Amino acid sequence: MANKFLTKYFPPTKSTKFRGDITTFTQFDTESIYNAWQRYKGLIRKISNHGLPEWLEIQLFYNELQINTKMMVDAAARGALMSKNRDDAYELLEEMVSNNYQWQTKRATPKKIPGMHEPNDITTIHVQLASLTNQLGAINHQQHPSPQEKKLNLEIIIEQLATTMHAFMADIEIKIEN
Repeated sequence: MANKFLTKYFPPTKSTKFRGDITTFTQFDTESIYNAWQRYKGLIRKISNHGLPEWLEIQLFYNELQINTKMMVDAAARGALMSKNRDDAYELLEEMVSNNYQWQTKRATPKKIPGMHEPNDITTIHVQLASLTNQLGAINHQQHPSPQEKKLNLEIIIEQLATTMHAFMADIEIKIEN
């Protein structure tokens, strides 16, 4: 009876699809461990006959965590999470998730707005522009520099500014892609 029920409501193609969803699980960049664990357990609950051993469920989840989350989990495990047996690892994850949910705040994961610059990026640009402006002012206040010296110094400053802006724009493009 159980086999007929599972075959009717959970055909092999559906089991294969859900097993694929479980094995390709990945924690999102700004996703908390609580949200990742809940999403992962939801995938496992979708189908009871996914055919994966229980120990592999934990290993698949752990392997696809972000590196900072893995480090946090290993620190909580006082070593490597995967050195624990399945039940101990599961219990530790449940405890961590419970604590993470309890102390989670909206400020913990700020949302980035596309096109907005980080405060540190803006500060860096201001500092670099101020430095270049000071250099330009120093050139203008020199005692009677020759026109050729002015041109060479100005070209150096413009090249430095162009290099700084190019690096800044490349950094912004990478952040936007991420």
